[in-house]
Amino acid sequence: MANGSVLRQRVLGEAAIYRVLRAHGSLVDAEAVAVPGLRPGTRLRLTAAAASAMHVAPAAERDRIREGMRVPAGRAVRALPRA
Repeated sequence: MANGSVLRQRVLGEAAIYRVLRAHGSLVDAEAVAVPGLRPGTRLRLTAAAASAMHVAPAAERDRIREGMRVPAGRAVRALPRA
């Protein structure tokens, strides 16, 4: 799974969109783009198996999503703890 990939998932009628920050071994660090119950930019760690089960957005859709999720200047982004 490539860094910067955009993953989509639909569960119980709700859609979720994540951006892959880093894939390493059996884990994937991701950022919530549009996820019910999470603020955009929330960092989370997924298993590689869970991330692989999600739909990888095609390039055109990925680019459109990336344009809409730019972090405003001055907004702090919390780093994930190291495993």
